[in-house]
Amino acid sequence: MADDEELEVIQAIFCQPGEICVTDYGGEGGKEVKVRLEPDLARDEPPHGVTAQLCLSLPSSYPSTQPDISVRSDSLSREEITHLRKNLCAYATENLGNPILLDLINLAGDYVHKLVEHRQEAAVRESKTCPKSQEAEGVQSQGTDCRLVLLHLDHMRAKTQYVKLIKKWVGELSLNGCLMFCQRLILIVLQGSSSAVKEYIVRQRTSNVDVDARGHACKERMLSVLCDIPLEGHHHRFDSFGVVEKNTAGDLEEIFSKWCLRDIFSEHVERLKHFPGR
Repeated sequence: MADDEELEVIQAIFCQPGEICVTDYGGEGGKEVKVRLEPDLARDEPPHGVTAQLCLSLPSSYPSTQPDISVRSDSLSREEITHLRKNLCAYATENLGNPILLDLINLAGDYVHKLVEHRQEAAVRESKTCPKSQEAEGVQSQGTDCRLVLLHLDHMRAKTQYVKLIKKWVGELSLNGCLMFCQRLILIVLQGSSSAVKEYIVRQRTSNVDVDARGHACKERMLSVLCDIPLEGHHHRFDSFGVVEKNTAGDLEEIFSKWCLRDIFSEHVERLKHFPGR
């Protein structure tokens, strides 16, 4: 039968209302797991937003027998659904005999996440970019209360869901910036009003955002604020919130220099224990 402990871990991770549904399937201990795949990227709305449901039907002999996998969506094309299901079935076949529910859900979530990003990037390429003068006026209109904050996270176990929640919060609070991964190093740059930044930090420290070593939902107890300064005229202005992954310390230094944050990189980032090469 389906492993109850594995199902408990899945339900602890996907704990938002309507995010997951587990029901009996086929009798004799079989289970059906339905997960909503709905990335919140820049407040996704049609035509670029994507909603989908992943359905995993687990026979009583799971994991010795792979689950039946289906994907339902009104915002994915038939080709996209077929491609996703083919990849998930291939993974299930390769890992027959192992508990793979979380892996399948994360693979499906990553696929939908990247699909939305590609749609948004295509829309941006087709649209006209705002003149720099208008961007500057937009920043100035926020007043002197606009802050530049650098945060450090120690780790992420449930990465897909953690990133999704971060994007949801920055969207709700009208914050811009970037989430960066470089080997074991995880950083967040935020730009926005002082009140919005404070609210974000409160949410991240007091809400269940990740899972512990046993798979139980937990709060972020190792968030640290590395830097909190007024947003100055020479600083790069983010017009959205993105996620980047870098491979080396040099790559990380280059992007900080591009953002005119080289001094912050030297003073705060290079000293971290998870800094690449340390």
